[in-house]
Amino acid sequence: MLGIRFSALTWTKVFHRPSLTLTGACAVLVVYIGLLMMSNYKHQVALRESTLKRFRLDVEKRAASVGYFFSERKYDLLAIADSREILSYFKNKAQGMSEQYGLKVNLFVIAQMLEKTLADKQIEGESIYERFLLTDQNGRALADTASRNETNLIPPSFREKFPMNQTSTPTIFADEREGKFEILMSWHCKYRNELTGILMVWLNYNTLSKHFIHFSEQSAMKGFSLATTDGRLICTHGRKKCPINNKLLSEHNASLSKDEFSFISFTTPEGERNVFLTRISIRNTPLNLLAWIEKEELFGDLSPWQLLIGTGALALVILVGTGFLIRFNTNHLILKARFEDSEQQQKLLDRQVQERSYELLLTNEELKKEIEQRTKAEAELVKAYNELKGTQAQLVQTAKLASIGELAAGVAHELNQPLMAIRTLVQVLIRSFQKLPSGGLEEHLKTIERNTGRMMNIINHLRIFSRQSSVSYTDVNVNDVINDALLMVNEQLRLRNIEIYKTLGQDRLCCLGNPNQLEQVFLNLITNARDAITSKAETDTNYHGMLEIITRFSADRKYGIEIIFKDNGSGISPENINRLFDPFFTTKEVGKGTGLGLSISYGIIQDHGGSIAVTSTSSEGTTFTICLPEKKDSLKCN
Repeated sequence: MLGIRFSALTWTKVFHRPSLTLTGACAVLVVYIGLLMMSNYKHQVALRESTLKRFRLDVEKRAASVGYFFSERKYDLLAIADSREILSYFKNKAQGMSEQYGLKVNLFVIAQMLEKTLADKQIEGESIYERFLLTDQNGRALADTASRNETNLIPPSFREKFPMNQTSTPTIFADEREGKFEILMSWHCKYRNELTGILMVWLNYNTLSKHFIHFSEQSAMKGFSLATTDGRLICTHGRKKCPINNKLLSEHNASLSKDEFSFISFTTPEGERNVFLTRISIRNTPLNLLAWIEKEELFGDLSPWQLLIGTGALALVILVGTGFLIRFNTNHLILKARFEDSEQQQKLLDRQVQERSYELLLTNEELKKEIEQRTKAEAELVKAYNELKGTQAQLVQTAKLASIGELAAGVAHELNQPLMAIRTLVQVLIRSFQKLPSGGLEEHLKTIERNTGRMMNIINHLRIFSRQSSVSYTDVNVNDVINDALLMVNEQLRLRNIEIYKTLGQDRLCCLGNPNQLEQVFLNLITNARDAITSKAETDTNYHGMLEIITRFSADRKYGIEIIFKDNGSGISPENINRLFDPFFTTKEVGKGTGLGLSISYGIIQDHGGSIAVTSTSSEGTTFTICLPEKKDSLKCN
């Protein structure tokens, strides 16, 4: 009883000492976390060793599959060498039969058999063999499945390695020719225990690689490849390239022969690589199966020591948290004492919140009034925008009427010429009516009809062009619009001795647009070229003005149609060319230009989904290029 009482008193003292209790709890927690960390470290090390062993077993399984594949191929080669067709040939040859009396037939049968074997031996539709070759004991080809046009069929290194002595099993070679590895098997053909020929077969490495080496590869951080016993890699066609090269393989050849795995660190253009490398000899072949795997694929991004340090850091956080928890319990009484003061402050805060709510209510009323004012301002902006659009339409019509005013003199000349012809013909008819034969009378009347028709076309076209109408889009032939525009200015250009060179595309140049607006653009560019040519002609007496108009499909087909206006006039100075499309900007004298023509033309082309660009050299000429999208499915453009 005394011992029990003493123990109880002792524990009561312990629990009444917070510092002693905290120290004991921390010590127990540190011991527990340390044991947990060591157990986790040992588990990680064992897991890594197990992962390496599983990868080694996978490599051994693949090596066994490759060895089985080569064993099957040896059996195929032995069966072909002992076939009745080949034995019959060497038997007939030994008995003195000539090629003319039967040996050629034997060789033909052998070739057919080899071709059939080449076609039949497949794995999932892919050929196992690439080529069969049968030679005599001197190396002369007897039957070959390769193309007759192929040269250098047998690599020189293979010729040197052909064993002329008898061996117990077919021999396998692996060598490189013209940057490509070839795997070859050979076996002797015998008749009466004497060497009579050699049968060789080339294996399809792609089939071997796909079905026996890379058949289950899923990760991009590991790979498999064949290598020769002398340490040369065999390329993996169509696969991810192995990061191990021949130089690294030769440097670690000794460690690979001694240990199961060799750890290699090297630098590539992509960065630092850490790779585990191993190889397994393939039974009864001069080949090894080389396997590599990234360190991160096996062990992840963290090493056991890093995990150990991380666990220690976590334990430290737990200890610190425990200390803060005890400190929180210590301060609990102080917080409880301040709780009543907090209640009083909360009541004061509620009163302030009510006052603030009233202030917010007043602010909401002000916001509501501001929203109403903004709504009214937006309505006024919409109204102003509509008025601006109307003003813009009036400006377009004003520019059009200005163009008509500039064209008035030319139209007068256009109409004056046919009127003079009509007047002359009518006077001739009045004076000579009885003297003219019937045929001559008909000819003069047709001339009068043609000239009056020309006048009607000019007047009607001028009336349509000047009329203000709603903008509607239809199928438009660009060449027709060019001709309509020239109809109104031909006489002006002729009076100023300006030659027109038209190169209109013969193909159907059709776009979706408004012909009246497009004609306004073309007419504006033609009159600008006219003024530039006239200005230059006033200062240069030997100058001859020319205007070239080209329509065609664009070369890059970004826009379907290109329209080019190129003149050799006075050109545009570099300081003015960037302002050319600004509204009200003009280089003409006061009263001779409004400055709206090019600005309105730019807007019309933009509305048509196209573009307009200008290049110019001062005193040499100007070129305007218009690009419009082609309407390919149009039936109305001719």
